[in-house]
Amino acid sequence: MRCQLITSGDEAFIEDAARFVVGAATIDRVGALHGMEPEQVLAILSETDMAARVERAAAEIERDGSAVRLRAQFLLYEALRRLIETVDKGECAPSFLLRLSEVMGKLSAEPKDDRKEANRPTFAINIDLGWGNSVSLKSVPLTLDAATGDLIASTPAPGRQV
Repeated sequence: MRCQLITSGDEAFIEDAARFVVGAATIDRVGALHGMEPEQVLAILSETDMAARVERAAAEIERDGSAVRLRAQFLLYEALRRLIETVDKGECAPSFLLRLSEVMGKLSAEPKDDRKEANRPTFAINIDLGWGNSVSLKSVPLTLDAATGDLIASTPAPGRQV
């Protein structure tokens, strides 16, 4: 296996090693990414200067809050890898494979941008009529007219152009 020389300026190695330190990568993965055996990675990480740089990078990952996201991505990757191995061995029931395909389809889909819907102005009126009776009125999703700034219904009445 090829051993890549790690210099003090190799930020990619430092970033990957920092992921290992925060629990978002395995030492095997770091070695594979940089053409090394795990023992070689550990030897480089034992060097004082490199260890200090990796610890600073790991502290930054923890500080900016991305450690949790990186760990979750790593755990998902590992779970999927193990799941694929199980499926390849034929150790899964057909009903499980069907459910798995549904879940994997959702995971692999592009995320929906719900912000547009969430930021639309809406209203709701609730009227308590007494004796356990109430009336609730809710708006249809509203949209702002870009030209005038007026509120318009996003679903126009039949025959009306918006």
